[in-house]
Amino acid sequence: TILSIVPSQAEPGSQVILYGSGFSDSVSVFIGNVEISANTDDSKQAELTVPAQLKPGLYTLYMMRSDGVKSRPYSFTVQPLRPVLSEISPDHILSCAQGEEREVVAYGQNFNDKSLLFFDGSGIRSQLISSKAISFSVPQVAGGLHPVMVKNSPENSSLPLALTIETKPEIDLITIGDDH
Repeated sequence: TILSIVPSQAEPGSQVILYGSGFSDSVSVFIGNVEISANTDDSKQAELTVPAQLKPGLYTLYMMRSDGVKSRPYSFTVQPLRPVLSEISPDHILSCAQGEEREVVAYGQNFNDKSLLFFDGSGIRSQLISSKAISFSVPQVAGGLHPVMVKNSPENSSLPLALTIETKPEIDLITIGDDH
């Protein structure tokens, strides 16, 4: 018997704990038609990991004994992987930078071909390098702090990181001209 599922929805790779009674090593856990091995500390708790191959969606979760007797089915939601943004490099550029000097790479995890990079709250063109990196060219904007984040879907986004655009003037070289 399953009494509770904590959490009742999770991303692939997340830990889920089932509470109830009658759990043993001879009991299998199923999410949809995928059998999952569960660790049972005692007959009242089982811990499992949501398989990576499960696509986001609503599934039936149940347990089945070795003799084929099934528990009551429960609804379980597999959530899409949330993108994680951990670093942007470089994290500051000069406002007068041009071309490749405006190229920035966002590092993290769970990026995919549907990931969209947001700069100042607007989606901009970016290039997926891998599931851990996305590159983009910083648009011409005013100096200051600008939030950068990645979204895999409208309701599934990373926390933002700040990119600084520096506007302080710098003198790189002084030479004598024709008029001194």
